[in-house]
Amino acid sequence: MKFSFGLLDRLRFWVERALIRGPHIQLLVVAAVVALVALLGGLAVLPPGANGDGLENSVWWAFLRLTDPGYLGDDQGAWRRVVATLLTLAGYVLFMGTLVAIMTGWLLRSMRTLERGLTPVVMEDHFVVLGWTDRTVPLLQELLLSTYRVRHFLAGLGGGRRARIVTLVEELDDEILEEIRQDHVVGPRASEVVLRSGSGINAEHLRRVAAVHAAAVIVPSPQEQEPGEVSADVEVIKILLSLDGQVRAAGEPHPYVVIELQEPRHEEVARRAYGGPLEVVSSSQLIGRLMAQNLRHPGLSRVYNELLSPEIGSEVFVRHHNTLAGKTLAEAARHFERAILCGVVRSTEGGFENHLAPGPDFKLAAGDALVLIAPTYRDAAPSEDPWRGAGRRLKRVSPEPLLELDHGGRRVLVLGWSEKVPALLAELRSYGTFTVTVVSSLPIADRLERLRYQGLELPERFCRHIEVDYTHWGDEGASEIAGADHVIFMSSDRLVSGEEADARTIMGYLSLEETLNLPRKRGRPALQPLVELSDPHNKTLIGERVGEVMISPSLLSHVLAQVALRRELSAILDELFTAGGAEVGFRQLDEYALEPGIFSFEELEEEAARRAEVFLGVDRRAPAREGKGSAPGATLELNPERGRSWEVSAHDRLVVMTRVARRPPNV
Repeated sequence: MKFSFGLLDRLRFWVERALIRGPHIQLLVVAAVVALVALLGGLAVLPPGANGDGLENSVWWAFLRLTDPGYLGDDQGAWRRVVATLLTLAGYVLFMGTLVAIMTGWLLRSMRTLERGLTPVVMEDHFVVLGWTDRTVPLLQELLLSTYRVRHFLAGLGGGRRARIVTLVEELDDEILEEIRQDHVVGPRASEVVLRSGSGINAEHLRRVAAVHAAAVIVPSPQEQEPGEVSADVEVIKILLSLDGQVRAAGEPHPYVVIELQEPRHEEVARRAYGGPLEVVSSSQLIGRLMAQNLRHPGLSRVYNELLSPEIGSEVFVRHHNTLAGKTLAEAARHFERAILCGVVRSTEGGFENHLAPGPDFKLAAGDALVLIAPTYRDAAPSEDPWRGAGRRLKRVSPEPLLELDHGGRRVLVLGWSEKVPALLAELRSYGTFTVTVVSSLPIADRLERLRYQGLELPERFCRHIEVDYTHWGDEGASEIAGADHVIFMSSDRLVSGEEADARTIMGYLSLEETLNLPRKRGRPALQPLVELSDPHNKTLIGERVGEVMISPSLLSHVLAQVALRRELSAILDELFTAGGAEVGFRQLDEYALEPGIFSFEELEEEAARRAEVFLGVDRRAPAREGKGSAPGATLELNPERGRSWEVSAHDRLVVMTRVARRPPNV
């Protein structure tokens, strides 16, 4: 059966198809309608028996009334006035209204297209961030705040003096723009951040951000929808392949790239995928190592929160100062009034060789990169003359291992599950002094499968699993907490956002707070809780109650940004956070054979140097106040002013960097 279509239906369909083809077709349609109305208006007032000139004049008369209302009062005769009025009204709708609507719509569409960030940037020696995650805004903050590091980095490339950053976002929308504008660091300098829409896998989108001509390309790991899958790392490796192919096709040198991987075992594949300079930061391994270090040295999270944050206290800087070549470490340290010299990094054919806390007699060589802790980049510059005296030769003393390593069998209770847990378990196992209990609502079979997938076969005497929602844990939970020495609240990566994960973590802590604060048996050390959060704004909600809080995205962002500016920093962090080599820890006065009293910076520095250690600061501690939810008070003074003195009590601790070999675990 054939359907018949009326003329009106056909006309309506034709007009619809014409109008959706763009403003140029819309203008042609409106022009045709205006011409038709002008023709009809001219015919309506055409005198009887008029010739061609009369029709032409009548149509022109109608067109003028249609397009310009000012002619309306010039006509004589009732009929001509009626037609002129109708033409003027039609002109308001057709000529003015429709034309304005078409042009306004076209302008809005053009503005939306521009706001979507589809225009290729014209830049060189800029920073490119591929992807939008919970680490992107802190990453932008790091790059914008590292003014002098960026200037030094770009000077080595012959580039500019300011950080110009291009960020590639999968879907650029108003929410992202508002987040940029509202940020207290990025907002005032939003003009230095260019946003573009696209995917790092697409070669055309990489051209959109001029990735080939970038000074450095940073690739944060995408947030996985299904934890446990390798999709995030696979996407990062695809981006490397796409960038490598584009660089080879353009015949340009490979830009320096810093990537974040979820699993360290994918690093070898990533290096094969990209033929240029590449640094890899394993997020799960980094956070796992930081947590393990904090368990070994309770309170260390506050040290790393300062060292790995651009807005708090001092940071780690790596600088070349060849004028100090030939001096010993002790002699060179006296040239820094606002910085602490911790060691050097030497370039080798295979990478970098660390010499952290090598001892005061270690000699600096030309080309050594000095590792310094300082408030700003400028403070990490030496003075021409030593600010202190020449110093006297110290009598060496053999240091003892750090106290917290003298015991074994520390029990760790891990509450919650994330992809960082396997890395944490692997790191704790490498020290051999811990036994771990993992509590989560995730089925035990799934956890064991994920551990096996990452090559971890953990004996039950080291790690056991409990399947329960710890936010509703009863007497069994109280018993487990009472037997633990450390409790870690993991931020879940199985929830949609960091806000939801933090809400669950905080609720879990509050539900167990009373149990956590129960008095310990005589002789048992105080319970050490550690809470991982995703949003730094939530630290104010719980930080005072807990004392130990770790903001994973902020720490990762700092490492990614600073490794992008200084490749040596990756090797430094690898040594500090792993078993063996140098590490940051605490000493009490009796470990230095000192009695409580007043000590100057120089005296404590000298005592540490006698033991081939580097004095970093003082951690002044006070006992917990009476009352629920009270944590021991602590004031950390890292890289204090020279000439400073303290009244150091038996409860206070000295922050040091040491290479002391740890004792074998008593297990």
